[in-house]
Amino acid sequence: MMKRDFIILLSFLSLLSGCEKSLTVPVDQLIERKDFVLTRADREIIQANNAFAFNLFRKVTAKTGEKSTMISPLSVMIDLGMVNNGAAGETQDEINQVLGYEAGSIGELNAFCQSMLEQSAGVDPSTTIDLANSAVVNKTLIPLKDSFTKTIQEVFAANVIYKEFGKDDVMGLINQWCSEKTRGLVPSLLTEQPKSSEYAHFLNAVYFKGIWSSKFKKSDTKRTVFKLEDRSETTVSMMWQRGKFNYGVMDNICEALCLPYGNQAYRMIILLPMEGKTIGDVKSVLTSNKWSKLVNAMGGYEVDVKFPVFETTTSVRLKDALSEMGIRQAFRGGDFREMTDQSQVYINDVLHKAAIKVDETGSEAAAVTDVIMMAGAPLGGASFEPPVIEFHCDKPFLYAITEVSSGAIYFLGQYTGK
Repeated sequence: MMKRDFIILLSFLSLLSGCEKSLTVPVDQLIERKDFVLTRADREIIQANNAFAFNLFRKVTAKTGEKSTMISPLSVMIDLGMVNNGAAGETQDEINQVLGYEAGSIGELNAFCQSMLEQSAGVDPSTTIDLANSAVVNKTLIPLKDSFTKTIQEVFAANVIYKEFGKDDVMGLINQWCSEKTRGLVPSLLTEQPKSSEYAHFLNAVYFKGIWSSKFKKSDTKRTVFKLEDRSETTVSMMWQRGKFNYGVMDNICEALCLPYGNQAYRMIILLPMEGKTIGDVKSVLTSNKWSKLVNAMGGYEVDVKFPVFETTTSVRLKDALSEMGIRQAFRGGDFREMTDQSQVYINDVLHKAAIKVDETGSEAAAVTDVIMMAGAPLGGASFEPPVIEFHCDKPFLYAITEVSSGAIYFLGQYTGK
């Protein structure tokens, strides 16, 4: 206990600013990192989006329970941000508030989304990251307004396609788009053809593939006992390495470890509950401010790391979660006068599908979000040298894939062994 308290004290006294401080690959092998260029409004939006990320993840995992789950809050935010350009009045206010922005800040949100789309791929040439948007609209109904179409094409680089719902193979078109934009990691999203009463599908895809700055050796991977939260046990393939990594603690509830990718522009941050704590305990206290404080206080230590090889696929409907968070009018027959002159257009559901693969080389992750809009009235209701730290992920943990200079969370997940 005294050693743990001593390490905690050192990590806060060091005041090191996150994972980028600790190099785990030779300097001559690093490709120069290019940080995001961000305005003050951009940084405020990132803080708001991270708060949205934790709130949404709590809602989603309340439904998925102990199952391993992963989402891309950035994908959901960008997709809702695109659709929000067509909303007005209370409908737009509610979406803004849930995403964490003040009413009337749609211009700043657009600028942020455009910045993320344009800058994400350029900060680390060794890491592949793509963001894409599209809109598939029912051509038998009243079309999108020209002003709305111009905005989503210019700001969100969205491809706008008109098809005859109920006749054309719209499901095949959307599923092919999902597969292409996620390199096959999310091979499909829809399981049936969109109905002729559906107005449009607004789509966002995020794809990430990064190589660990310090790779794990496959020869060191062993089958190891993994303790589940119900006190039963299973076995997993556990990777191992020992080296210099950034480490920290949060509120004596969890330990945190940073595993950087490539030139360290992107990183995975793992939250491992302390003895007697659960991932539920961690999620219950996790806020945007606590997250920032934790990341900024992490310092470099010699760490003995054990981390499982795993794959997770998550498919969820977000309508209930978003409604509980405060988006209500949009699902009840909202005000989308800036999008179309079609009467009674509303959001019918928000589909989200995400997948991640983690192994000795690195991580590959992708997600697709689909905001499905209907025409007509809704049916129903709506440091001196410290000791070596052991960071052994042999029990359920949380993780996030983030970009260093902005702090933006691209993916957020939990691994439970199930």
